[in-house]
Amino acid sequence: MRAGPLLAVGLGLFVVGVAGVMAQRPGVFLESRDHAAIHYTSNEPRDPVAALNRRLRAGETSLRFDPVSGYLRSTLDALGLPLESQVAVFSQTSFQGDDITPTNPRVIYFGDSAAVAWVPGTDILEVAAVDPRQGVMFYSLAQREGATPQFRRDEQCLVCHLSWETLAVPGLQVLTTYPTLDANAFALGGTTDHRTPLAERRARR
Repeated sequence: MRAGPLLAVGLGLFVVGVAGVMAQRPGVFLESRDHAAIHYTSNEPRDPVAALNRRLRAGETSLRFDPVSGYLRSTLDALGLPLESQVAVFSQTSFQGDDITPTNPRVIYFGDSAAVAWVPGTDILEVAAVDPRQGVMFYSLAQREGATPQFRRDEQCLVCHLSWETLAVPGLQVLTTYPTLDANAFALGGTTDHRTPLAERRARR
């Protein structure tokens, strides 16, 4: 078969596949994340973590370092996240997946506008915060004691948090996953969010 027919068949399958995905996820944002609607990488963020960074630089607040949990407790206090929100996640769906095990879960603390994830024994805190214009912003904080710690934008999180499931804009998702032998393997399972019928949410628990 010549290249022309092969290309036509391939493009046809691609279009059918994309159409199927879009049919399942209406409202998908088809533009770049730097579209004028959000300017995700170029606009100055206004989320709670960006505000905390500004206060840290100005000397208006500080973070205390703990020998065991690093800046975790201090970060939770600064962002107003209660300890009671703690959820232990055993899936290796993180760029720190190699360090997550059944005996060393990733612990997530969350509120309405921010979430902090901590894997005991690692040197990074993972943080997500909601910007009123740009959506969910992702940061990491080095767990090393310093005079003025700063949260850094971390776009490696977008490998999972920018997908059809997030409507093609950076966002959060709850994923029901199954154990894999490879911590770096693509997560298996299904996403649960506000579009999931309540009956199905209960079935996935």
